[in-house]
Amino acid sequence: MSGRKVRGKNFSLLEEHILIDLVDSAKHILENKKSDAVTWREKADAWERLAEKFAAQSGIERTWKTLRDKYDHLKKKTRSEFAAEKLERYRTGGGVASSTSVSAISEKIGAIIQTSATGLENMFDDDAYLRSIDDKDKEPPILNAVNSNCSLSDTSALQEDPVLQEDMQRKEVGFQGWNPTKLKDKKSQKLCVPRKRGAEEDRLSLLKLQQEYYRNENERAAEKHSCDMERHKLDMEKQLAELRNINLKNALLEMEIEEKEARKKFKFDD
Repeated sequence: MSGRKVRGKNFSLLEEHILIDLVDSAKHILENKKSDAVTWREKADAWERLAEKFAAQSGIERTWKTLRDKYDHLKKKTRSEFAAEKLERYRTGGGVASSTSVSAISEKIGAIIQTSATGLENMFDDDAYLRSIDDKDKEPPILNAVNSNCSLSDTSALQEDPVLQEDMQRKEVGFQGWNPTKLKDKKSQKLCVPRKRGAEEDRLSLLKLQQEYYRNENERAAEKHSCDMERHKLDMEKQLAELRNINLKNALLEMEIEEKEARKKFKFDD
């Protein structure tokens, strides 16, 4: 039980504010997203200096690792509070909003880590804020500039751009005799690409290529088999010829032996 870790004293609210203020002064180092050895060394040195300043301002000695762990815990708490606040803000169904407020410490940390706590705002998805009633009839500045510089009576732009001509023709037709199938906008001529081949034609061409490939493979296999058989036949003929040579040599040796025996016998008879 002697190796059990001793739990440190809880941070007071004043200590948390001192810690966040010190981190804010060195956030360009502590919140650096790089992960190389030089950056890690700079972060460690910055935390050691921060621990010295923390002890001088608060009068409490705490290790730099303890301060770093406390800051990481506060960042997690900040993200949770901002997420809960965002969830409550986008909640549907009406009624009175619940009390999900972000603490002052979380506000300070949110200003340090920024989008890491609040997340990115997207004006195009379902979480986007709707425009107010006063601004719904206002046009963007770009559209105002276009409308002021180009009126409908000016037909020079329409004559030069066929896409604008097609759009104006659709607007002049009206919707009296239209059915649901005609409500679909006609594709612009610039977007029409000539159709090359259908899927069925591609599938047939692929099958033909496969047949040609397998036919060539069969022909190569047949040629290889015939070559192997011819090579085997030549090997057999070579072995038979060697066997005949051996038999002839044996016959010659037997004849020589008989001739020598006949000479010896002739000498003994004399």
